[in-house]
Amino acid sequence: SHEQVKTLMYHVHVMQFRRIREILPELEDEELLRAIEEEAVLVQGCWVVKSELVWSGSAITARDFLLTMFRSSRLVKRKIFQDATSVAPDIAARLLGQLAILRPGEGWEWKVPTDQAFAMAHPDCVARQEVLWEERTARIMDSLTRSSATSVTSTSLAFPSGNPSAITGMPGSVHAVSMDLEPARAVPSAPLTPEVERCLTTFLLENFRLHGVCSFGYLERKLAERQREARMCCVDVWM
Repeated sequence: SHEQVKTLMYHVHVMQFRRIREILPELEDEELLRAIEEEAVLVQGCWVVKSELVWSGSAITARDFLLTMFRSSRLVKRKIFQDATSVAPDIAARLLGQLAILRPGEGWEWKVPTDQAFAMAHPDCVARQEVLWEERTARIMDSLTRSSATSVTSTSLAFPSGNPSAITGMPGSVHAVSMDLEPARAVPSAPLTPEVERCLTTFLLENFRLHGVCSFGYLERKLAERQREARMCCVDVWM
């Protein structure tokens, strides 16, 4: 039943579908999936209890943002998470501890193996979850930017002219990065993949929470620096 699924997810937080199936064998796959989708979201092919069922207040947004980070990578950095959300250190530690395992010198690794088999067996469910995550990510961005808007008197973002996805007036923190504007350049017309979109969302939120105002040239340089650091450390650029 739905109550059984809710109770299970509330206490375990993260599970693969086949493990849930073993615990609740009396339900048919479709019925079980409907119940799971009421209580959980899909991350790394695994089911994670919805943030609003286990946390309250600003911690809901912080946890959702953390889940978007884990959607992009199995390994995340605590500092990046805290800087982007301004969550208290003790809350950050509890959120990470519920979802991941600390790997000293590396970061926090998603605690359950990625379930590729589920994605292959249930493509319709995965597609539904992608749509829901797009909506959820938009709400996360809105919540995080609004929470820092009161500390800024005026903000702006310089993007190349002609970019249909250009953003202006995004709020941030009180510190501003110098507006070293550069001539407009051509923007690649190829559409972004969902994974790249999530990575860029994380990168942009991190920088706007830290600086408030960033020029396009500054963001380009910071992104290039992160790529160089990642190559030197042999880790993913978004970790």
